[in-house]
Amino acid sequence: MYPYQQQWLPFPPPQPQLNSRFVTNIEEAKASMIDAVSTNLFVDTSTGKIYLKKLNNNGQADFFVYAIEEQKPPKDPLEEINTRLTKIENFIGGLNDKSVSNDVGYAKSEPVPYSTVAKPNEPNDEAKSTGFPKDAGNGWRKK
Repeated sequence: MYPYQQQWLPFPPPQPQLNSRFVTNIEEAKASMIDAVSTNLFVDTSTGKIYLKKLNNNGQADFFVYAIEEQKPPKDPLEEINTRLTKIENFIGGLNDKSVSNDVGYAKSEPVPYSTVAKPNEPNDEAKSTGFPKDAGNGWRKK
């Protein structure tokens, strides 16, 4: 019988490590040096984002950005239209149930008496001269 022998590997397989660090912006996370076998998390508390940087199989760094996106509940389009109309009405001057008359803000004109207006020509009466001769015109156009 052979004694039970355990086979030991000379080196244990590398365990994936997770390194984390606080940064102030994305440029700082991109410029940081990383270990080849570890995954690096960079936490940016000013923007609420998390950056993940690790080496891929080609030896190049992969850089991922994670951010929390809040989903807004869908708004009712009629409610949005009513809100916008209310804002417009408040800007214009409020909602009044009264109709606006056409002559608001304008002074009513008084009729002009006929005596101040030029008299019309009487029938078969010649109009007064304008001061130009009857054959006035450009002579060069006449042929």
